[in-house]
Amino acid sequence: MSRKALLSVAAFAAFMVAAGAAAAAPACKLERIAELPVRMAGLRPSITTKVNGTDMQLLVDTGVYRTVVSRAAAERAGLQISAASIHFRLRGIGGEERDVGFAKAKDFEFAGAQLHDISLMVAGHAGGRELDGNVGLNLLGFADVEFDLAHDVIRLFLPKDCAGGGGGAYWAGPKQLNWLDIAPIDDRTQHIRAEASVNGKPIRVIFDTGASRSGLKREAAEKLGIKLDGPGVRPGGHVRGFGPNVVDSWIVPVSVFSVGGEEIHNTELRVFDGPAQGGHDMVIGADFFLSHRVYVSSKARRLFFTYNGSGKVFRLDQAPASEAEPETAPAAP
Repeated sequence: MSRKALLSVAAFAAFMVAAGAAAAAPACKLERIAELPVRMAGLRPSITTKVNGTDMQLLVDTGVYRTVVSRAAAERAGLQISAASIHFRLRGIGGEERDVGFAKAKDFEFAGAQLHDISLMVAGHAGGRELDGNVGLNLLGFADVEFDLAHDVIRLFLPKDCAGGGGGAYWAGPKQLNWLDIAPIDDRTQHIRAEASVNGKPIRVIFDTGASRSGLKREAAEKLGIKLDGPGVRPGGHVRGFGPNVVDSWIVPVSVFSVGGEEIHNTELRVFDGPAQGGHDMVIGADFFLSHRVYVSSKARRLFFTYNGSGKVFRLDQAPASEAEPETAPAAP
C-alpha cells in the first residue's frame, strides 16, 4: 500500500474514532429541580416561604448575596438576633442601614426543600413595604436559575453533561439567543457582574432583580459625556433603594445601549444620583427581566437571555417613591 493510501486510511480511522466518541458522548440535559411561583407587585418579584414555620414574603433580589429578613419578621418567627459589629453597615442608594444583626433559622423552606440552620442577616429596612426581606444569591445561586418573570415563575435547574456546565436558553433557537460572560458568583463579588456599553463605550453592569427600574449611576454617566442639563433630558422622579433616603433621577437620550449582543438604538436610560461605590456603573433591574427571559448559569459563568418580543426594555416613567430601586446594597464593613 502506498504512503498516500496509508495516510488516507489513518485519517479515516481517526475520523471514525472521533465520530464514535461524539456519538457516545451524553447529550446535555437540564434537570428541573424546582419551580417557584412569583408574585409581581408592580416591578417587585417576590416568593412565599416559611421561616421556622412562619409565612414570609421575600423579594427575589439578585442584587444582594446574603438572604436578609426585616427585624419585625425575624421577631415574628422567634429568631434570636445577635448584634453585628458597630462597624458593620449595609450601604445602598438610600444611604447606610445601621440596624443590622444576624440570626440562624432552624427551618427555612426554599424551592420545595426544608433547609436547616440557615444564617440570615437582619436589617430594619429589609424588603421594603409589605415584604419581609430579600432572598439573595446565596440561596438562588446554588443551581442554574431561569427568570421567567413575565409568566410569574422562576425555575431552578441542575445541568448534566453540558459543555461549560450550563444548558443555556433551552427554549430558544441560536438566532434568538443573546449571552454574555459573567463574573463568578460568590460572597466576594456578591452580584451578577458583566459588561455592556453605552454609545459604544464600555460600562460595568450588575443584574439586580431587587431593583425595580434599571439605572445608570450619575458618576458613570458624566464619564460617558452625558450631561444632565443637555437637550432631551427630563426629570425621572425620586427613587428609593436600600436605606432611609431617596435620590433624584433623570431620563437621558442615548444613541445605543448594547448588552450580550442585543442593541437598542435611539433609546433613553435612567440616570440616578447614587453612591459611587460598588464597582459597577449600571444596575440592570426587574424591568429588563420582565421584558426578557433570562437564564443564569453560575457554573458556566454565563447569562443567556431572549427578548420577549413586546414592550420597552426599560421602564422610563417617573418612579413611585414607594418602590425600592435601583439597587440594594451588599453587606460591607
